Amino acid sequence: IRAAASNPAVLYACATTSAAVSNQDTAGVVTVLRSADSGDTWQNIGANLLQGSACLLAVNPANSDDVYVFSGGNSSLSPAMLHHSTDGGKTWQAIQPALTTPSIRTTQRLYLQQLEFAGNSLLGIDYSIRPLPIPSPPGPSLILPRLVRSVDGGHSWTTIDDQFSSQGLGAQSYAFNPAQPNTIYDLLGHPLLPVDRAPPNDVMPVYGINQQLYKTTDGGAHWTLALAQVPYSSSVQLASGNPSIVYVG
Repeated sequence: IRAAASNPAVLYACATTSAAVSNQDTAGVVTVLRSADSGDTWQNIGANLLQGSACLLAVNPANSDDVYVFSGGNSSLSPAMLHHSTDGGKTWQAIQPALTTPSIRTTQRLYLQQLEFAGNSLLGIDYSIRPLPIPSPPGPSLILPRLVRSVDGGHSWTTIDDQFSSQGLGAQSYAFNPAQPNTIYDLLGHPLLPVDRAPPNDVMPVYGINQQLYKTTDGGAHWTLALAQVPYSSSVQLASGNPSIVYVG
């Protein structure tokens, strides 16, 4: 569920319509709902819009009618898809996002988490499966989540923390300064164990061993270590009233 800071009475929610009374073990149909009265009443604005079971929302903090929804990406039958609306969900533009990673040099599909508006760009963590790009014996691949950004409305995405791939570090959590979107905190860690390439599903690997917090002030061009030896499976967040206050835990 998401709201815009400029108009918190307008809410968007990912929802599932499932036949719970039928005792059927089905995922149901995923859709997007909108409320203009702080949740008292809701309208279905995402019927026949989403693919698969994934649903992720990002609402423009300055414009409650500007919303993105991400779906799919967790199987070949439900490819990654973004839908963008500038009129509160009355109409939608379908976007097929593409990811480029310098260490892989191929275009890959996305499986986004933690989608956010950051100034004039979009940020998220991508959970695509990719091999660890360092010399290693043949074996299972590692899922290394990467912090990704789009500056063209979600059409194309690039990794901004790819330098940590060679260290086997995956992005776990991030936060950014809304007043200075190029100031980003990236919490990274090693995976618990190598994950075999397998039929995609909704199970995310757990990251958090040897976590480290890095900071950039230039949108990812350069990173500096801000905090080492972060406790297992932590996350990072900035204080809403004072972004110079950073919480990690």
